[in-house]
Amino acid sequence: MVGLKDGALVHELSLTTGMKVVGVDRDEKRVAALRVKMADWKSLARPSLQWVSSHEKLPYLDGIFNAVTSEDPNLKIPEAELQRLLRPYDGVAV
Repeated sequence: MVGLKDGALVHELSLTTGMKVVGVDRDEKRVAALRVKMADWKSLARPSLQWVSSHEKLPYLDGIFNAVTSEDPNLKIPEAELQRLLRPYDGVAV
C-alpha cells in the first residue's frame, strides 16, 4: 500500500486477505498516528507501516509484492517503479 489516508484499506486488507500487508507514506506524522491507531486493533493481522522520503524509488527488493495499491486516489506512482516492485507475470497494480 503506497500512500496512506486513514488506514481503513490497509487494515481491511490485513484482516481479510491473509497476506502480509505493508503500508508506506511520505507523511511521517501520519505513519506515527496510524501505528498508534493499530495498537488498538484487536487482531494479530497487523500491517507493517513505514515512512519513506519518496514514492519514486521505494526501499524494497525487485519483484517482492504480488499487489500494489493506494488509499490515495491522486497518488501517481511511476510505472517503472510499479513494475520493479511487482512479482513477474502475476503481480497486480490497482
